[in-house]
Amino acid sequence: MSNTLIQFRLESQLRQDAIDLFAKLGLDLTTVIKIFLRRSVQVQGLPFSMSVKDFDALQAMRELNDYSQANGLSDLTLDEINNEINKYRTQF
Repeated sequence: MSNTLIQFRLESQLRQDAIDLFAKLGLDLTTVIKIFLRRSVQVQGLPFSMSVKDFDALQAMRELNDYSQANGLSDLTLDEINNEINKYRTQF
């Protein structure tokens, strides 16, 4: 089975806090991410519960929808969205 590279950005402090926590458990960040992904596939969902009390996903979606409407982005196709993402990535 071949490997693939996944890159993402997160706050430096969150990264360090996670590294410190998982080190106490004898795990590195890469292993923890692999565990999360494998468990997600196994349960066919997030391997922990989520509720509106913890995170108001509907409110976040409404805010994103309002932003896209206000900025003329609501009618973009998937290809156009991917092109915008790729343009942004090449800036960094």
